[in-house]
Order: sequence, then C-alpha cells, then structure tokens
Amino acid sequence: MIIEDVEEITNSGGVLILKAREKCVLRLNKNLSRTFKDETKKVIGYGNEEFILVAKNYIYGNIVSCHKELLNIAKKEGIFLLMYINTNDKFYKFDPDECLSQSEDNFRGGIVMSNFKINLGKNFEK
Repeated sequence: MIIEDVEEITNSGGVLILKAREKCVLRLNKNLSRTFKDETKKVIGYGNEEFILVAKNYIYGNIVSCHKELLNIAKKEGIFLLMYINTNDKFYKFDPDECLSQSEDNFRGGIVMSNFKINLGKNFEK
C-alpha cells in the first residue's frame, strides 16, 4: 500500500474514485489530504484525519466490498470508512471494526477484498 499527499496525484486512479473525491469535497465540504494506492500505483482511496473514502459503482445484492488493507488502516487509526455508491449517489459511513468482524474475504488476483453487508453502513448525509 502506498500512501501519498493528495497534491502529488494525477489521474492515476479510476474514474469512479475521482468522481467520489470530487463529490466529497464539493457536496460534503470535506478536504482530502491523503491518497491510497495499490501495488500497481492505481488510486483506490482518499482520506483525511476523519475517514478513508472508497467508491463502488453499485451494491451487489446487499453486499459491498473494499480493499481489506484500507479497513485495517482505518481500524488502526481509529477513523471510519466512507463509501460512495454511484448508482444511488450516496455516501455511507462504516465502522471498520464491525466490517472486519462481519466480512468475508474475496481474493482478486493478489488483492484481498473484504465483502460485507451494506446495512452495516449509515447514510452519511442524513
């Protein structure tokens, strides 16, 4: 996992995480000072002292997923996971401890993803 200052980042991440970052800054008025990259240097999340932001295009049944390493970082730092879901244009707040304790690992290539139920999250914009 590579963590950098957000100022050093170009569009090396996917379009969805960039969209989530823009909405987080503009709609939620939250600054993001850190960037999280996987081993291939693809941006997989952004963060600050409150949370780590990740993005998913849709909810699969009632399951969402994120990089397990990001959940572990959030747990270690005592911050929450903020997930943007594109299909319903909403942000959800997750407790990383709860997600890790109720998740199933999914191995995709050399990456470990954690799958957990969307109902573990709370609508962040209420």
